[in-house]
Amino acid sequence: MSGTPWKDYGLISYISQNVTDLGKTKLHKLVYLIKEVGKVPVGFNFRFYNYGPYSDNLAETLDFVTSLQGVKMNYDSTANMYEISAGENAAKLVEKATAELEPNKPTIDGILTAYGNKTAKELELITTILYANKNYEAKSVEALTHTTKNLKPKFSLTEIRASIGQLQASDLLSLTQ
Repeated sequence: MSGTPWKDYGLISYISQNVTDLGKTKLHKLVYLIKEVGKVPVGFNFRFYNYGPYSDNLAETLDFVTSLQGVKMNYDSTANMYEISAGENAAKLVEKATAELEPNKPTIDGILTAYGNKTAKELELITTILYANKNYEAKSVEALTHTTKNLKPKFSLTEIRASIGQLQASDLLSLTQ
């Protein structure tokens, strides 16, 4: 293998083919979910940033995939965001990554089906909760609620608790009361 991360290029292109209303923030959150919830090995490390989990190397890779025409990025000044869609070479990049993506396709598709229709703001809260649970040892509902509130003061306690409840109902969180 050449060391070229075709799987990561293909994953970004695949997401752009299968998710509407895709922006940079939403892409970061979906890849985080694919990695952390789906346990799919990807070449991206995440840290906490303004809008939740963020990957510097994902941002760089997105720019490179754009240069390969795997995705198109258009800036929408009205929404103040980049709109990401499949580029002219998206199918080629996905095909080149098929051998590495195929074993994880059901997991990736499941995450895109469950979360691809959510807004960037909804995903910001969901991924922040999961990040806090993993990285801040917030193992009870109350501890996780307060840790999340400290990280994301713009969300109400009611919103945070509701999202925690949904994640627990989906068996994505196991917490003490």
